[in-house]
Amino acid sequence: MSLVREVELLTLRYARTGGKKNRAIQRKRMILFARFCRDMGCRSLGQVGRRHIEAFFATHQWKEATRYNYKLALRELFEIADHPAPRILDQITYPKLGEDADSATRE
Repeated sequence: MSLVREVELLTLRYARTGGKKNRAIQRKRMILFARFCRDMGCRSLGQVGRRHIEAFFATHQWKEATRYNYKLALRELFEIADHPAPRILDQITYPKLGEDADSATRE
């Protein structure tokens, strides 16, 4: 079974319960990540690690809020799959309200 198919099957039940719209969005994020990892050579979720997550976020130049949303989706994916989430996900934090990314670099 391919990695993308594995993620699709794992997340099918997840998307059917709870808030449908948000879960559908989260599922799309999980599948996008699975496709990225497949292109890097992973054949199962067990092969995904820190290197893949770092490359995924380095490839996509998203705003901090979007990065945080992807972090939540990936954390949920690893929980659904019953795999420990790589610790690199802990380094992605949500930006504080009113905090401007440029203000920190000006000081």
